[in-house]
Amino acid sequence: MRDRDLREWRKLVRERADREWRELSLDVVDELACHLADLHAAALARGASQADAHRRVLDTLNAASFLELSKRPRARNAPTGYFQDIRLAGRQLRELPA
Repeated sequence: MRDRDLREWRKLVRERADREWRELSLDVVDELACHLADLHAAALARGASQADAHRRVLDTLNAASFLELSKRPRARNAPTGYFQDIRLAGRQLRELPA
């Protein structure tokens, strides 16, 4: 498996995760990219054309539910998250000033 191919699969996985507002660790991205590369190679070995194999893998990626397994969605409204963190820190300081 070539590194360039893996980079392309990683990019596709990250794009899919971004569309779903999910944050995936590098390990998860690498694992999914390797899986997609294996699916692509298997389709080619079964006699599929390059374009057909690529389309099949993209269909698999678009239908995948792996994003539901990611730990947490990425915050869409980052400033709101920061304000909540600041409020929580303030409450904790009030309760335990030491």
